[in-house]
Amino acid sequence: MQKPTAFLINSGAHGYAKFVVDELTLTALEQQGALSKIESSLERKQLYFIMFDMIKNGKIAGSRLLHIILQNIEQETAEDVTA
Repeated sequence: MQKPTAFLINSGAHGYAKFVVDELTLTALEQQGALSKIESSLERKQLYFIMFDMIKNGKIAGSRLLHIILQNIEQETAEDVTA
């Protein structure tokens, strides 16, 4: 059985909790254009918010999120995500 490349937590923003992005998903998001595969701008924005929160809680390095942003910003089309 093939394992998933990444998990999208709280799809549709219906949950109310503090979420973290797992290591497998972080690694997948580090690939160029990975976030552009997620059609919903709400879900892409939510992933960024979760990762910013993870920096504040010491769960990931700011440099790692910066790398993810740089790998994905060129393909981002939604203004609400880049704002």
